[in-house]
Amino acid sequence: MTNMQKKKCEQIMAHYGRGNQLDILQEECAEVIQAVSKVRRGTQGADEHFLDELADVSIMVEEFVSDMDDDEKTDYYKKINAKLDRQLDRIAKGAF
Repeated sequence: MTNMQKKKCEQIMAHYGRGNQLDILQEECAEVIQAVSKVRRGTQGADEHFLDELADVSIMVEEFVSDMDDDEKTDYYKKINAKLDRQLDRIAKGAF
């Protein structure tokens, strides 16, 4: 995400607040799940819809990251790195 996009996410989170945006995050996650189902079924136009919903979820995640203090961001990125490393280790061991 670009710096300008991140700034926009900060503005949106500051305006609506964490509580309201939690509701929106929940809705967007449900919508991306539905979009995945449509892609898997081969529904016409599903790929474009999936991209829209994935973008919505990405925006919501960035809004919450922008609302974190430095310690929370450090912990968040450590968790991401640990999960990526764990998955790559599974791949290296031949796991699915």
